[in-house]
Amino acid sequence: MQLVTELVEMARLDETRLDPTRDPVDLTGVVAEAAVRVETSDRHRLHLDLGAGPAPVLGDRGQLLRVFANIIDNAIKYSPSGGEIGVRMRRAGRQVAVDIRDQGLGIAPSDMDRLFTRFGRIVTAATEGIGGTGLGLYLCRELVRRLGGDVTATSVEGEGSTFTVQLPAAPAGARARLTS
Repeated sequence: MQLVTELVEMARLDETRLDPTRDPVDLTGVVAEAAVRVETSDRHRLHLDLGAGPAPVLGDRGQLLRVFANIIDNAIKYSPSGGEIGVRMRRAGRQVAVDIRDQGLGIAPSDMDRLFTRFGRIVTAATEGIGGTGLGLYLCRELVRRLGGDVTATSVEGEGSTFTVQLPAAPAGARARLTS
């Protein structure tokens, strides 16, 4: 079912029918809800550092929720038992950035270019039992880019990865209409 959903979303992106709305949204609430929605077990520790107060951005709440749930879920899937996943929000000028860090397998430098491509799933001996379609990160990046932001990744093989989602902060006038 996940594959069908992701294929439909990809087709909509291609036809530009999945353009996100740009309503004022509290990103703090979205990230917190995404963390709650993702299934964690006693095997992993999820640490949230969302800062103080709301972090208003312009976006589509539902799509942003899916972006963060997907990236946090990936961090959990690729982390060993007992690993910690850190989610940290920071404000930098006119940007709001969220770093999702894991202590997982890491990604080889030669595979980094494939991360955000269609069907860019990286399969190694260590990851072949982990499910996925190879579309999730592609869809996340495309949706965030349509909002004027970006999704990037850094990784050290054997030590883990950090995925950073950057979005433009909402202008002051939009903050009054903020929804969480």
